[in-house]
Formats: sequence, structure tokens, C-alpha cells
Amino acid sequence: MGRAHHLVIHKLVGGTRVIDAMGPDPRPIEWHGLFFGPTATVRARTVDAMKDSGAAIPLSWGSFYDTVVISQFVAEYKHEWEVRYHIAVELVTSTSGQGAISLDTSVLNDINSALALGIS
Repeated sequence: MGRAHHLVIHKLVGGTRVIDAMGPDPRPIEWHGLFFGPTATVRARTVDAMKDSGAAIPLSWGSFYDTVVISQFVAEYKHEWEVRYHIAVELVTSTSGQGAISLDTSVLNDINSALALGIS
């Protein structure tokens, strides 16, 4: 997890520079993994549909809880039971560090995301 600060730099005649600090500019969150088992292809297609929808979705792990949009999902289908993937997401909002969410809330968020995509 790294962050930069978004800057706009105006270069004026004579070499003068005016720098406008626009706020935090978080880097994309990326990882790779493997879907394995009888539902591997279905899970990969579900994530691909989430990417295509462009919807803001919850992402949580450990003490992190963020709202993200999937910017890239690349799946490598070995066969129906084995799909390797790479995913990148852009941060919309972050509640990380503001306390962990409950398991009930996490499950409810996942169900709402699936319902929004028409997945049952």
C-alpha cells in the first residue's frame, strides 16, 4: 500500500513554478491468485462481470475495508477447474483504520454486490 500526493505544477515564464497540492492519490491495489475447483470458471466470470459493470464494490481483508472499482481483470484459463488471474482495483473510499467490520456486514455487502450484478 503506497500513497502519493496529487500535484499540479504550473511552470511560468522565467522559471517560476506554482504547485497546487490536490490531495492524496492512492496507487492501485493489485494481486494475483488462483480459482480452483468445480466453480473456478464461474467465479472468474463473476469477477469479470463485476469489472465490466464498473460498479463500486466492497473489498476487505484483514483490518482493511475499502470501496473499489475493478480496473483490470485478466484470467488465464487452464481448464474449467483451474483459472489463474491478475486483478487491479482503484480506491473509491477507504474506511481502513476506522475499525473492523463485522462478519455479518461483510457477508451482506457480498450478497448485495452479487444481487446488483444479477448473480444468484
